[in-house]
Amino acid sequence: LVLSAIILFVIIMLITGLKSCSADNKLTGLWKLDDMTAYQFDNDGTGAMVLTNRKYDFTFKIKGDQLCIDYESEMLVDGNYTYLIKGDTLTLTEADSSNASTYELHKQDE
Repeated sequence: LVLSAIILFVIIMLITGLKSCSADNKLTGLWKLDDMTAYQFDNDGTGAMVLTNRKYDFTFKIKGDQLCIDYESEMLVDGNYTYLIKGDTLTLTEADSSNASTYELHKQDE
């Protein structure tokens, strides 16, 4: 009985956690950082950093105002950001740094 209760609790926590880390429909789309770098966010929690001649796939999770990016390539450093969308501007501020950098990305028409 105790084991069944523990298993049920773990299942509920997993389901609740997955719901709280779902994609944000406002985030979906292509966001340009500069002339060479853009970020694509898809509804299914996947995306890519798109450079002029290369693409790096990632998965992402959102919890509240936190955006966590996990790159498939081990060459890249995963990122945790506080994010804010205002109009067609996405502002990302590094969440794990005492010297946090802020990045402004602009939504692109698709």
